[in-house]
Amino acid sequence: MTFMRLLAFAALVVAALAAPLADNGELIPGYKIVDLEWSVQAFPNGEYINVTGTVEEMIAHLNTINPDYEKNVLAAANMTQLAMGAGEHKKTGELEDGESWHTCFQQWPEAWAKRIYEGIVYLDGIEGVPTMDAGPGNCQRVSCSYDSAIYWCNDNLVPLTLQAWRDVAWGAYIIYRQCRDATRDKTSGQVFFLQDWNVVVRGERC
Repeated sequence: MTFMRLLAFAALVVAALAAPLADNGELIPGYKIVDLEWSVQAFPNGEYINVTGTVEEMIAHLNTINPDYEKNVLAAANMTQLAMGAGEHKKTGELEDGESWHTCFQQWPEAWAKRIYEGIVYLDGIEGVPTMDAGPGNCQRVSCSYDSAIYWCNDNLVPLTLQAWRDVAWGAYIIYRQCRDATRDKTSGQVFFLQDWNVVVRGERC
């Protein structure tokens, strides 16, 4: 009987690992995915352009207008500052005032850590502020490449505006650093902040 139970458990594990990645309609039960619209400048001091999509899609569009746009974004990224800030958090159950807490993997499909890091660098170099309509349960997919996605979500009953896209990058970096399986270069998880917003890193078709 014990042997049969082990076989059944092994079959469940294999099935879970083989399960296809979900599309963005299955992010979290009860959560709504809303479009992300960027208001950005292709050139310094240029006119603002509205672009809908992930940061990768936005950068690709602006690169067609200004071939140096991506280079400027990467130059503006400050990953050293992010790395220092990512230490200011606790695991679930260890929350203190002014800090965040996170969970690793669990229900989230695995993402490629390398691709998540690339999305973090892009977000860290983007100007502007993230704004989300009132929640609870509103999410935007801000980055997705090679089946590896970053979301930020608002659980407030009122609209929420963060100080900078670096805030979202910081949340994703916490998951990248704390939840990464270095042997397989995989990561996923969710980090929560006291202001009732969170960041999700997960595998997803894109």
